[in-house]
Amino acid sequence: MKTIIIGGVALGASCAARLKRLRPLDEVIIIEKGKYPSFANCGLPYFLSGEIKDTSDLIVTDVQTLKNKYGIDVRINHEVINVFPNLNKIEVKNLLTTETFGLSYDNLVLAMGAKEIDLGYKNIDNVYFLRTIDDAARLKDRLKTIKEITVVGGGFIGLEAIDNILKMNVKVNLIEAKDHLSNLDKDMATFLKKILINKGVNLYLNEKLLNITENKDKTLTIKTNKSLIKSEAVLLSIGVKPNIDLIRNSAIELDEFNAIKVNDKLQTNFKNIYAGGDLITNKCVVNDEYIYSPLAGFANKHGRIIANNIANLEYFRQKVTLASVFKFDEYTFASVGLNEDLLKKFNMKYHSIYQNGNSHATYYPNATSVITKILYDDNGKILGGQFIGKNLVDKRLDVLSNIILKGGTYKDLMEIESCYSPIYSSAKDILDFSGFIIDNILNMNLKTISPIDIKQIENDVFIIDVRNKSMYDKGHIGNAINIPLESLLNNLDKLDKNKTIYIHCQVGITSYNACCKLKALGYDVCNVMGGYSLYQLLNE
Repeated sequence: MKTIIIGGVALGASCAARLKRLRPLDEVIIIEKGKYPSFANCGLPYFLSGEIKDTSDLIVTDVQTLKNKYGIDVRINHEVINVFPNLNKIEVKNLLTTETFGLSYDNLVLAMGAKEIDLGYKNIDNVYFLRTIDDAARLKDRLKTIKEITVVGGGFIGLEAIDNILKMNVKVNLIEAKDHLSNLDKDMATFLKKILINKGVNLYLNEKLLNITENKDKTLTIKTNKSLIKSEAVLLSIGVKPNIDLIRNSAIELDEFNAIKVNDKLQTNFKNIYAGGDLITNKCVVNDEYIYSPLAGFANKHGRIIANNIANLEYFRQKVTLASVFKFDEYTFASVGLNEDLLKKFNMKYHSIYQNGNSHATYYPNATSVITKILYDDNGKILGGQFIGKNLVDKRLDVLSNIILKGGTYKDLMEIESCYSPIYSSAKDILDFSGFIIDNILNMNLKTISPIDIKQIENDVFIIDVRNKSMYDKGHIGNAINIPLESLLNNLDKLDKNKTIYIHCQVGITSYNACCKLKALGYDVCNVMGGYSLYQLLNE
């Protein structure tokens, strides 16, 4: 049995290795256009600053290892130029000799991955991309000689690149077509925006790239719908799309996203042709809608699933939670499930709760803040979540991802059984508290308002700050009056049962206690989630 895999990196290499473990006598050939059969493209931004020292550190495996350890025939610097699905044949070009030749197959695996969206600027000097090891090496050399660069695109790769470029003492301009950065909701992304500004990054949000022109001095002029920016170099990081050029005109079917259409065994409309990773869309577990989600974890898993199915083990891909994480400065930003943009796109009704919790027990040294936002529906089903903090953020995201994967609700948050030590958490973890908050809203009819929404009405409503006077004097929300929690019941004469009373503290817990007391006495109360701390962090 002969299996040909077009492309290496994550999907191709993992599929080949797995298949040779299962069927050691099969002939397995990887055709790779580049010179590295498998490399860690997720690590490229960290090579720019030297955090990853050498390009060799980015190479996951080489030709000789794949040949000697697994018996895989790897042909680098070769490009597949034609696929003939009805004939079970491909046409290959040796990029070093320009020779072309044909190969037949029993099974074909499409693992070409994604390609960058370049908008036609590849031939302009000082325009850079960050998709390959050679891209990273070229950009790193240029960063040593310039003082300023413009990055177009505020997604994961763009932000990770900026974080590392700043360590090279190069000034950065950032252009982003949306009005906020990354896949965070706009309110959560405000915190990221503040960090970028504090790091000296010039932000051009809600601006669409229109043109890049080269000047006589080799500098570049970048034109957006609002601005003209002169820069020594440009890094284009505006996203990727499925690399389907090879099969676009073949009989292999595509889906509505211009990705390759596959079933849950990752077979195309030809049962002996498989595809996965960045070439396909995945069904989101939250709403059963297909979404293009080019993430490395999917590619590696798909490689294993395809190999299993070629070996007749019958494995199926699972739905995805869209869990993702990136680091900027000292902070980790993590997201899972659907964000507000996607929920609105799919016309899904949702609610949100906020917290400003702690990474671990506050009595143990060096506890840090973890900003939390959980999205849920009318029945308490968890739709998504976002976390920002310096420590133990990914831990919470991983737990929430698995709750979402199983279709979990706020009750699952309340009942999480996680390991506890004051070094790692509090006895009642941030996720437990998220479940408690949703429970209070759904079953106790406790009214809440976000730190964003209170900003819009802060001068038009009655607000109480239930912290002590020294904290109140340092800053409070709008025209809030100060009535500390311990003296609240002695100041009922200052409250009006005919008006909604908005209550805030520092993080939302003391104000929750105040809400419970006043609600029991017949007052209409509303708790400001996350308190004054989140009010400060998430508002412009």
